[in-house]
Amino acid sequence: MADILLIDDEAATRQFFRRTLEGAGYAVNEVSSAREGLAHLQRHAVDLVITDILMPDMDILELTWMLHQKFPRVKVVAVSSGAHDTDHCNVARFFGAHETLSKPVAVPRLLETVGRLTDPAS
Repeated sequence: MADILLIDDEAATRQFFRRTLEGAGYAVNEVSSAREGLAHLQRHAVDLVITDILMPDMDILELTWMLHQKFPRVKVVAVSSGAHDTDHCNVARFFGAHETLSKPVAVPRLLETVGRLTDPAS
């Protein structure tokens, strides 16, 4: 199964993603800031990064661009805080996010997205 890194400043959100993804058999690590996420990626290879769009230490433009430039093999899912974040989602995709999700994230949608992006055939 794929290795996933969660980047979100909200512990409850990280817990939801972790429980859901580990329950589906994925290996999951989590960090609470974009800078911690980048540091983690320097030390550990992952297949997928799931990151909140609104982070206090780095905006999604900078984070997605850095992930795309420094870790081009890693796929990125940007998670918005809701439907009103359409502009942020579009920008995240422009800067390299492979997929966007809106909170609250439905479990079937999360698992379908992660499965599709981590499938070796894709």
